[in-house]
Amino acid sequence: MTRQTYKTNWQDCLCDDLRPVMQYLQENHRVAGWRADADVRQRWSRVYLNKNLSPKLVVKVKEQFANSPQILFLDGEIRCAAHQVRLLSRRMWYFEHGINRQSPASFLLEMSLSLLLTVGGFFMIYIGNQEGNIGNIFIGLLNILLFGLSLGLHIRDLIRRLRGK
Repeated sequence: MTRQTYKTNWQDCLCDDLRPVMQYLQENHRVAGWRADADVRQRWSRVYLNKNLSPKLVVKVKEQFANSPQILFLDGEIRCAAHQVRLLSRRMWYFEHGINRQSPASFLLEMSLSLLLTVGGFFMIYIGNQEGNIGNIFIGLLNILLFGLSLGLHIRDLIRRLRGK
């Protein structure tokens, strides 16, 4: 959420095109609005639902509102193209607002430790080859596999953080 948004009541954020969709979700699937964010200039809004949108549920809603060209069914969201109103899962709110994210200090510490232990794995393989010790080679391979995977995941998370997703 940026400084150009404000929290509001989700009923106020719905456009007339998405009201029947919300009514259908409430009556048939017990899905209601949970929270909402809207642009200060009222160019767009996001309504977060109290449940996650399963692919089966999106297919049912898509079949029900197939004649509405202004309603778009994207991956994990239902969007009104005319008014820029989005219905999103509860999971998206947690993701967008950074709930359960790791702090930057612990993230960098884990990433640097993974890098250090991966380099240590290469060093263990080098020493194991010079001494002919298969145990050191095996430990080095395990270090590279385990901590190299962890390092790769940390790099992927770092790229996501830098992109702001």
